[in-house]
Amino acid sequence: MKTIEEFYGPDLMQRMQLPLPDGYVSYRSCKEYFLREAGAMANLHPTGTDACPGARWHHGPFHFEKYVTDAQPQHDPAGPFRLCIWQPMTRLDKPEGWHRATQGMGLRMTGFAKVETADSGEWSSHARRHLAHFRKLAAAGEREIVTVGIDEYLAAYARADQDRTMKQFFPGILRDKLRAHGPLFHLIVSRRKNGPIDAGFAYLHIPEARQSTHVSAFMSGEGKKDSASTGLIAQWFEDCRRENIPYLDFGFFWAPGDPPDWRGFSRFKSQFAMRLIRYPKPLMRWFGRPFWKKA
Repeated sequence: MKTIEEFYGPDLMQRMQLPLPDGYVSYRSCKEYFLREAGAMANLHPTGTDACPGARWHHGPFHFEKYVTDAQPQHDPAGPFRLCIWQPMTRLDKPEGWHRATQGMGLRMTGFAKVETADSGEWSSHARRHLAHFRKLAAAGEREIVTVGIDEYLAAYARADQDRTMKQFFPGILRDKLRAHGPLFHLIVSRRKNGPIDAGFAYLHIPEARQSTHVSAFMSGEGKKDSASTGLIAQWFEDCRRENIPYLDFGFFWAPGDPPDWRGFSRFKSQFAMRLIRYPKPLMRWFGRPFWKKA
């Protein structure tokens, strides 16, 4: 198995070592994002403080709370007895009362790009060639990108060559995102003139965090040879530029321990002037009063 350095190459690894941009805060620690999510998911509850927001949920009698931030969550005795999971972004210390998890719990590595790098020399030469090919087809009227509704997107998604598990769970996830975030959730697709949809891309704007995040993508048929996926990425960058959103979150990237089938899409996404965040193992502690202890 390749190491992470061998897989992504030295240029991308060097970019990972740089500090995060001043003022950059992940949307995963955005209070307004959690409030909208909770509006569509009865099992999710915003928690924490304005300076350190998080989310709480439960599975049966077991309650959990999670924070993704370098700010330390404060011990809160109120609420149910729960396991608090704190995922630092860059911090490697272990404050008193916290315990380091023996393995990752969800986040190993994610990546984001700056909108200012759109269609630039910072993109790989491979990505720029594919974008030029797509734009040539679009200029000739042979291919287009359009916005569609959720039903049309999911119908095309069901026809695409996707993992069976993803086909089972993602429709519900996409409908939840639309219900929670409304016009901030975008579904764009590409197709040949008078042809079926053969590529799609779903993304979500979180303006309070100055970010937009990738949610779903698919490609099949003619879309593969027409470089439709690169065209859709470029359209996402352009939309973020119009909306004055400086950061595009590309979601999870493959790291050792992740499923091998993540590698292809991770390599594709790494072409777009990516800045990778490799997360340290999370910290944990218990909040609240144990249910077996009397008040």
